[in-house]
Amino acid sequence: MKLKLLLQDLRGRLIGSRPSYKKYVSPLINMANGYSHATRPKHVGQVTELIRECRPNDFDEWREWYLCRYPTAIDEATDRVVTMLEQLRDAMNHIDRETVRRWIA
Repeated sequence: MKLKLLLQDLRGRLIGSRPSYKKYVSPLINMANGYSHATRPKHVGQVTELIRECRPNDFDEWREWYLCRYPTAIDEATDRVVTMLEQLRDAMNHIDRETVRRWIA
């Protein structure tokens, strides 16, 4: 049996209703995640392969199986993204008009 997990089916399953964020928050988190590689297979596992290994019947079974195997993955990924956001915040403090002008020119 193949289990197909669709975004619209999963939305809200992990955290309840979809959270709303202040403008630019989600894109900044996404960018920090990209820079930190927090959700790469090296850190959270190769999810497609893990699903094949687990062969769950439903999302709840998959979630329980995954969290047993990777109990700290979500917290570790969160820590990596937060650390990157702190580094980005520090970098922002070193950007002024002249820096931007030099970058553009």
